[in-house]
Amino acid sequence: MEIRINAMSITIPEGFRALSAEERAGMQFLENGEGEVLQDSGRHIMISAAWKKHGRLANLLASPKDAIRAMEKKIAGALKAGGYECDGFLQEEVGGETAEAFRCRYTAQETAMSAESLIMVHNGIHYYVHCYWRTALEADSLAVIREMLKNVNWLS
Repeated sequence: MEIRINAMSITIPEGFRALSAEERAGMQFLENGEGEVLQDSGRHIMISAAWKKHGRLANLLASPKDAIRAMEKKIAGALKAGGYECDGFLQEEVGGETAEAFRCRYTAQETAMSAESLIMVHNGIHYYVHCYWRTALEADSLAVIREMLKNVNWLS
């Protein structure tokens, strides 16, 4: 199955499903624009993907590196009560595009969690991807997430 987020097409592995509008209500995953939230309950992975077109001035003033650093500060504040720790900044490939990213750890409902947030620009449009998984399942979770991101297709 494929999910389309504007020009980003993501092939969804077995076990994942898109959350309904009712399930997404109250979640703040899509604050950056229109998109989808994907979940694999068996693997304990959640991925949100969204897009937003910014104006020319905003694109000139804020690079993806600037945007990912601002996002990290915002997420650090939101997850402070969960013992948030940033593991560092990196670059990832998403369907042939370079994404700026950071990885972090925190605790939610007494469960150690890890996350990676990515920002990439394709044809002047910003795409935001947030991936969450249980830290205890990191190796398997990252393998699934990397495969999904590597196989993203850009439709325009």
